[in-house]
Amino acid sequence: MSARLTIPLSRIFSLGRNYSPYIDNNTSKKQNSDIRRYYCSTTDGGGKKFKGNQFCSECGGELFPVSTINSSNKFYHCKSCNSVFASTVKQLNQLIEHQEQPRKLPNPREITQFLDKYVIGQDIAKKVLSTGVYQHYLRVEHNQAQNKTTQLEGNSPNSSSIINIYSNKDAYFDNNNNSMYNRPVIKGSTKDDDDNNIQLDKSNIILLGPSGVGKTHISKTLAKILNVPMALCDCTSLTQAGYVGEDVESVLTKLLINANGNIEKAQQGIVFLDEIDKIASTSDSANHTFRDVGGEGVQHALLKLCEGTIANVKNGKKTAGGQQDTVQIDTKDILFIGSGAFVGIEKVVAKRFDERFIGFGGPKQKNENILDKDLSMKEQNERRDKLILKTDQDDLIKYGIIPELVGRFPIIVPFHSFDKNTLVRILKEPKNSLIQQKQLMFAMYGSNLTFSDEALEEIAEMALNRKTGARALRSIIERVLREADFVVPESDIVEVHVNKDCVKGKGTYQFTKKNVSPMPVTNNNVKEPKTVAI
Repeated sequence: MSARLTIPLSRIFSLGRNYSPYIDNNTSKKQNSDIRRYYCSTTDGGGKKFKGNQFCSECGGELFPVSTINSSNKFYHCKSCNSVFASTVKQLNQLIEHQEQPRKLPNPREITQFLDKYVIGQDIAKKVLSTGVYQHYLRVEHNQAQNKTTQLEGNSPNSSSIINIYSNKDAYFDNNNNSMYNRPVIKGSTKDDDDNNIQLDKSNIILLGPSGVGKTHISKTLAKILNVPMALCDCTSLTQAGYVGEDVESVLTKLLINANGNIEKAQQGIVFLDEIDKIASTSDSANHTFRDVGGEGVQHALLKLCEGTIANVKNGKKTAGGQQDTVQIDTKDILFIGSGAFVGIEKVVAKRFDERFIGFGGPKQKNENILDKDLSMKEQNERRDKLILKTDQDDLIKYGIIPELVGRFPIIVPFHSFDKNTLVRILKEPKNSLIQQKQLMFAMYGSNLTFSDEALEEIAEMALNRKTGARALRSIIERVLREADFVVPESDIVEVHVNKDCVKGKGTYQFTKKNVSPMPVTNNNVKEPKTVAI
């Protein structure tokens, strides 16, 4: 018998009439069985408990075992109401016990509130990104629910066979010998209207903004709240198939590893394509004698992967012959997030908005979109941020991204540059901030670390001049605390204070040491000195 009910009777008897387990279809297919809402109980209709034998949950009648070809599967029959019950294999019993409870998908507002704890600023980017990610996983749930509905409507032969076991119980038993092998063929139901099954397409996301403004950090935080595996890929190491370097399928290998080999989780994960602007096609690619294997060639290889295809991915295991074992991963539900600084794209946007009169005697119009090197750094950043907010898909195509790939990333998320006040907030406010990390390190040394407000502002000013965003903050703090990291461990220093002069290199730290005062000797007994912290 090919179709079996997969409910362990040992658990069913203890759980009673309200037990109705269910499991996902993929697991059922692996075990060639499914779970249905049929169960037995140890009580009759009036609630009386029985001891010894198993009894039917429908009428309370006694269940009798039925002989089958496969001795590992146990089926039971109630002669009173002609109900059928079956036990499960040991593997499915373990799967049911360890089945994870489904989690509620957070809405865009909840995602943004979670990001606010770890990411400072970038309010527009957080809203757009939260909405895009929410819509993606809402689409995944919708399409999966439709697929399950389609299977229950009769498109899956396994599902219809299992239902027939219980909806046509009389055909499974012969009144003389209780044989279970004379099963009739029942046609499955058909769909009423195929047009009602709307499949939602995927919308990948592309992040653009200056370096060090939190594009990678915000994506990692998103994967944390959604509890999905994430793979970070550096596009600069990717090459076209057949050349030295990593193929585009290697990003799926990383995703499968981060999902601990779980293919189902990997197929709903996030792939972060960092430095995607570095694979922009060069001007020489128009020449047919030149093959851009690391630029336009990689873009063409990413087309089907981002849209949705079944790719053969190496899982890190080897077959008996010593060859790499591969598994198939469907990328239709994998969210691809591209990220890049796109240096110079503000000039492309400014050129699009540049409207000048042509001809003699025409009035000259000042173009506010063109960046002026004579402006201060703050004014340049503000003007650049305004241009990045106006970036559309046509600007990405002119930058060097092929139109086919741009069309697969319809959501554009702009990131703005940081000013001095934002950098100071990044040092102090978010969870797991740099100041908190260094304070924890000095607490492990046995000391307390503090910074003055002037010192933090000076650190932010120095990071702003380096033009590398928030990445410069860690480098500056490590340089400032280099001497303290060497002196403080296992010493008598209980507090370290950093001021503005120390950050500039014109002063030293303010140390507070233990004050040890000797105690008088009485009756030839030496008392231990006391430790007083100032």
